[in-house]
Amino acid sequence: MRQMVVDLHKSGNGYRQIEPCLKLPIRTIINKFKANGAVMNLPRRGRKSSFPPRAVRRMV
Repeated sequence: MRQMVVDLHKSGNGYRQIEPCLKLPIRTIINKFKANGAVMNLPRRGRKSSFPPRAVRRMV
C-alpha cells in the first residue's frame, strides 16, 4: 500500500488526488520516503537498559 502511494506521487498526482482514492492520510508516507528513500519500517533502538552505566561498570 505504501509503495502504491509513492508510485502515485512520483507519477505527478498531488496529495488531494491520492487521498480520496485510497482513503488514507498519505502526507506522512511521502515525507518518510523523501527523508529515507524507503517506505518500510526502520529498525529502532530497542529496550532501554534497566541498569545505569555506572552499575554495569561495577558489575564487570
